[in-house]
Amino acid sequence: MKTIAAPKDEIIKKAQEYLDSFPAGALVALAYNEDTSLLNFMGKKTIEVMDCGGLLSKQFNYDISVDQYDGQEIDLAVLGLGYKAQIGFNEVGTPYDSHKHEQKLTDSTKEEFSVYGAVPDMGVTLGIHDLVHARNIMVLAIGTKRSEAVYNMLYARDDSTVPAAFLQLPRNVMVFTDEEAASKL
Repeated sequence: MKTIAAPKDEIIKKAQEYLDSFPAGALVALAYNEDTSLLNFMGKKTIEVMDCGGLLSKQFNYDISVDQYDGQEIDLAVLGLGYKAQIGFNEVGTPYDSHKHEQKLTDSTKEEFSVYGAVPDMGVTLGIHDLVHARNIMVLAIGTKRSEAVYNMLYARDDSTVPAAFLQLPRNVMVFTDEEAASKL
């Protein structure tokens, strides 16, 4: 896992450059949140990592919805990091071997995504297994509220109590974090 920390504007630029290094038509699994919304995905074929009643698909025009994902190999998984170190809607307790599944959303997740509208109790997400087996993985974490999650992603045991800690297993992970999100490192 390679981690790059810099001021917010610089880290967004570096993350965009990394995303742009993938060819047009690359299959990109996008976990949309306020951090990943700062990137431009033009020319990439995007898969929706998570959905809760169409709420997030209204924010981004995905090429493939999570419901249509049938296991195709993902060139790049672009993951925002949840406040509790969740990736996608894989909440605390989600096992490593999970694939696309329906997930009960925690109050923390519903609060985080409430900026986009009313969040239902359930969502659909690609599982941890689906995400960590992407050819490449990019995590974008911005702001102090993600600092504990960044720390746990890098240093917690790789078990289901910290879903993002499973990202310690693959070798192809790039973490882009601003100085505030990296403040506990």
